[in-house]
Amino acid sequence: MTSGLTRRGLALGAFALAGVGGLGDARAEIDLDAFMALSEALTGRSDLDPDVGQVYLAALQRHAPKRAALLALSEDRSSPSDEAIALRKEILRNWYTGLVGEGEAREAVTLDGALMWSAMGFSQPKGFCRGPLGYWTEPPAS
Repeated sequence: MTSGLTRRGLALGAFALAGVGGLGDARAEIDLDAFMALSEALTGRSDLDPDVGQVYLAALQRHAPKRAALLALSEDRSSPSDEAIALRKEILRNWYTGLVGEGEAREAVTLDGALMWSAMGFSQPKGFCRGPLGYWTEPPAS
C-alpha cells in the first residue's frame, strides 16, 4: 500500500510553507543588537534609544515578508535591491518621525525621541520648552 505523500510532494510543500511565512521565517529574524547596529549605520548616530528600537523592530517583524529582508539587510547593508532600499527608507522614517506603520495603522512611538528634532536644532516638539519662560528673548549663546 502506498501513501499519497511522496518525497517530491513533501519537499514542494515545505518550500511553499516557507514562502508564506511558515518554516522559513522561524530563522529569518534579527535580534535587537543587530537591528540597533543596522539603525546606527543608517542614521549615523550611536545614541539611539534601544527601547524605541525594540518597538520599531517589532513593528517591522509583524510583517512576515519584511523579516527575511530585514535579516538580509543586516547582513548586507549595501544591497542595491528595491526591497532593501525601501526597507532602509522605512527604518530611517521610523527613527526620524517617531512613527511606525502607514495610513490608518500608523502609531506614534515617541515624540521627543524622534531624530528630526536633533536634525532641526531650531525646533522642538509642541508642548516642549528649552528653557524658562521668556528664554527666547535672549540672544543665543555663541
